[in-house]
Amino acid sequence: MRAPGDILLVSCYELGHQPFQLAMLLALLRRAGYVPVAVDTAVEALTGEAIAQARFVAISVPMHTALRLGQQVAQRVRSLNPGAHICFYGHYAWPIRLPFQELAHAGPAVNPGYSARFSLCLNASSCLRCFAMPG
Repeated sequence: MRAPGDILLVSCYELGHQPFQLAMLLALLRRAGYVPVAVDTAVEALTGEAIAQARFVAISVPMHTALRLGQQVAQRVRSLNPGAHICFYGHYAWPIRLPFQELAHAGPAVNPGYSARFSLCLNASSCLRCFAMPG
């Protein structure tokens, strides 16, 4: 899980602002020794290569519009890389269990969570294990 690109962080929509949730998680993961790839889909394309390489995909959903766009990203990830673990984090991560059940049944679990959870897990040196992930 520590190889470059094993972890893919995706921001979909931040009302034209910089994706601070993505940047915070990127910094925390780098500090813990991971080498994630970060993509802000508002300004750059999410390539099939990045999706195919990822073992873990974290999608930032700080608001409803980001959640809807994140759903499309998750469906694309699931179709291109069915074995990838998908995690939504941010303010709108909590209500996604029911709308995304079809994604959960298509492969590894779709896990809602908040960036604070990532932070707590990093402090415990077990960031990826808190999402029941291999490796």
